[in-house]
Amino acid sequence: MNNIIQIVGGNSDIAFSTSKIFAKNGYDIHLVSKNFKNLRIKKDKLENNFNIQCKITELDIENENDVKFFFEKEKDHVSIVLMAVGYLEKEEKNYDKIINLNHKSLIFYIEKAIQRYSNHENFKTIIGISSVAADRKDDKKNIYSSSKADFTNYLNRLRIRLHEKKIDVMIIKPGYVKTKMTTGLNLPSFLVSTPDTVGKIIYNSFKNNKEDVYAPGYWRYIMLLYRNIPQFIFKLFLIFKR
Repeated sequence: MNNIIQIVGGNSDIAFSTSKIFAKNGYDIHLVSKNFKNLRIKKDKLENNFNIQCKITELDIENENDVKFFFEKEKDHVSIVLMAVGYLEKEEKNYDKIINLNHKSLIFYIEKAIQRYSNHENFKTIIGISSVAADRKDDKKNIYSSSKADFTNYLNRLRIRLHEKKIDVMIIKPGYVKTKMTTGLNLPSFLVSTPDTVGKIIYNSFKNNKEDVYAPGYWRYIMLLYRNIPQFIFKLFLIFKR
C-alpha cells in the first residue's frame, strides 16, 4: 500500500502541482475541496499520468459540522496532511472569509486531523502553506497578512506540541506565485514563480526534513531585510505616498 498525502484545498494551483510531484514519487493522493467537478478532472489526470490512486472529497472547510462529519467517517491512514487553502482579495472587504480561509478554519481542520490520525504510526507530517506576507509589517493586505502570520505562529507552536509524537510540522512561505488567486494583481515579474516550482520545493523540502521553507529560497533573504526595516520608515513612506 502506498503512502497517502491528503491535500486540503486540492483545487488550488499550488496544491495540484504538489500533488503531481508526490504522485510521480509513488504517493497516493487524496484531494479535498468544495468544487467537486474540478476535483474529478484532477483525479483523472493524476490517475492517467501516474500509477497511483487518487481519492477526492467534496468539503467546505469553513463548515465545522461538515469537517466533523468528514472525520467521523474517515477510514484512511494518511501519511501527510497538506493545508493548501488560502484566500486573497485585491480590496479587502470580506474580513471573516479572509480570516477563516487563511487561519481559523485551517486550525479547526488540523486539530481534527490530529485527533483522527495521530495514533497511527504512518502519520508523520503536517505541511502548512503560509506566505511571505506573514512577515510583512506595512499596510498591504493587512487582514490577509495578519491571518497568515497567525497561521504561521500556530504551526510553530504545534511543532513543539507534536514533537513527542514524532510528527513533523513544516511551514511553507511562498512569495509571489502566478496562480488564479493572484490574477489581476500588479506583481514584479522578476519575483514571480510558478506553481510547479513551489510544488517541487515542497516535495524536496519534505524529503530533506526541512521545517521553515521560503519558496523560492531567495525570499528568506528578502524578508530578512524587510523585517529589519524600522516601522517608522513604512509610516514615512505612507505619508509621502499620500
